Amino acid sequence: AMETQLKAEEEETQANEGHMAKVEKQEKKVKDIQRGLEKMGWSRDKGAEEEPSDEQQEVLNDLSLAENKLAKLKSVDPRFALIPPGMTQVTPTEINDMVASGRRTFFDFKNHLHLALLRGIGCHHAGLPRSYKQAVERLFRMKRLSVVISTETLSMGINMPTRTSVFAGDNVFLNSMVFRQMAGRSGRRGFDLRGNVIFTGVPADKIRRLLNSELPTLQGNLLMTSTFALRMLVKHASIRTDAEADIMAQNKKVEGFIDQMDDNLKTLIADWRNDKGIKIVDKATVELSLMTAEERAENILSSKDTMKSINSRDLATALVEMPEIKRPQIVKSVTDERSAKQKVMAEQVLEGCKFALAARKKLNELVLAAKNKSEQAIEDEKRVDAVRAFNAEATRRMVNTPLFCPNGGLMGNLYSHSFRFCTEYFQKEGLLDSVTAPRDVACIMAGLFNAEPANIGAVNFLRSR
Repeated sequence: AMETQLKAEEEETQANEGHMAKVEKQEKKVKDIQRGLEKMGWSRDKGAEEEPSDEQQEVLNDLSLAENKLAKLKSVDPRFALIPPGMTQVTPTEINDMVASGRRTFFDFKNHLHLALLRGIGCHHAGLPRSYKQAVERLFRMKRLSVVISTETLSMGINMPTRTSVFAGDNVFLNSMVFRQMAGRSGRRGFDLRGNVIFTGVPADKIRRLLNSELPTLQGNLLMTSTFALRMLVKHASIRTDAEADIMAQNKKVEGFIDQMDDNLKTLIADWRNDKGIKIVDKATVELSLMTAEERAENILSSKDTMKSINSRDLATALVEMPEIKRPQIVKSVTDERSAKQKVMAEQVLEGCKFALAARKKLNELVLAAKNKSEQAIEDEKRVDAVRAFNAEATRRMVNTPLFCPNGGLMGNLYSHSFRFCTEYFQKEGLLDSVTAPRDVACIMAGLFNAEPANIGAVNFLRSR
């Protein structure tokens, strides 16, 4: 309603000021400049291949200025938008860059909620699409929105500090907890010295109750489950030597760079397959995933069909193993050169590959250094082994506690049998010893709590690990 009212006032004012005549005049100027460029033998298609002459470049600059002025005339009039002081208006392109995924554009010129964003107005409640709520949250934090109309969904778990909170109308859900959370949005420390809370349409008696009420008593509801117990064991088993900690931290860096490559490659490959109408062959995908990274790299370089079925993660690890001169060619094969966004993603993939290689080189150095143990490293290992031995014994005892027994108070038969089956399998295979105590149990059991004791797939999964 606010957007419609502002738009109606804008159209009425612009009609009185002859705004449409200015737009038509600017459109005519842009077309005249474009015709002049065509007479000079320049076109947008040639522009990507040939460098313009000095004379053409001068005219192109004039065209850019004219198009920018035309876009400004067609955009929302700042007099009829609630833009914070000192901030510029947000554009549809900026909003798309924030929340759009792949080639799908987010901004819809027929959607009144989207149009309201251009006027500095947003909405936020549980029934709205996630992409729209993300746009509202980001724009508000960037101070590009002045007003956000919301329900209590904005009161908890979202970082959106404001200067003024307005409670418009009474509601049965407006209790002391919701009031304190929503009012606490205003005057946040580090942003404002003082905040404002405004009531409108709320009875005076209720306002007094809300202002003077105490917070309700908060009671925890910790549910002691098998998963919680395993997590506690993992935390207790996280003790490592300094050398192990350095190696694990460096390995996380390597995986982090590969994760970044994976995110970009996922979009590039999906768009490429959609454009080409390529169908993934599941059998080929599984075969590629079972190969080593070096074997996948050789397979990609020797066969173009490999790219049709490989997943993004496997491609990322294979790119790291490829010769540097071959990587751009592979990434370019799944990149749409017409899309500026995809070009940037392709550059980020190649850059991430270089970082991953450098991080892995450092990782190999740490592994090599760890083999040459000093006296301090040996003492460190003894201390850690003692803790691990204690954890291993604790895990063995835990298997026989009522928590994991069939018909126990916290677990059903299926879960308890699955847990005991996996633990006994670890013991049989020698995995549950003083070195690898509860970590293996916890990490692998996360995926096997729904497995039956005699599940052949579960056994194969364990053997593969």
